[in-house]
Amino acid sequence: MSVEIKGLQELKKDFRQYSVKAVSTLEKSLLRGSLIVERTAKENLTKNRNVSTARLRNSITHRLGRETPLRPFAEVGTNVEYARDVEYGTSPHYVPFRPLQLWARRKGLKAESANALAAYTQLKISMYGTKPHPYLNPALKDNINQINRDIAEAIHGIP
Repeated sequence: MSVEIKGLQELKKDFRQYSVKAVSTLEKSLLRGSLIVERTAKENLTKNRNVSTARLRNSITHRLGRETPLRPFAEVGTNVEYARDVEYGTSPHYVPFRPLQLWARRKGLKAESANALAAYTQLKISMYGTKPHPYLNPALKDNINQINRDIAEAIHGIP
């Protein structure tokens, strides 16, 4: 006994075309969402007054990829080694004097005042660590509902 399904090849073709459209549509929505999170994270750093050299802020970027051909994803992040310390804070640890001195000088202090501030900051971090100054997680949290709505609207609009 055999069963023949008429139109099976056309149905398979339609499913493949729909999958390609769905993935393309989802990727566009993920791109828009990742750009929003990227922009907001940079704004958060500025708003929180966590920008000294702009290195961290300028390094925040997005990346699109696919786990599988039908599972796209987006990431927003940075490769700056101290990014995690800014986001989550640190436990007490040693910080070399020179970077703190340069940081204090960028604040416009004269040498003697910059040295005093650097020494105080070095001691404080060695005793207490640093407080968290979240910028990336709030960027996602503040925009996740809009991103989800955008994705849902885009997927519902696929013919």
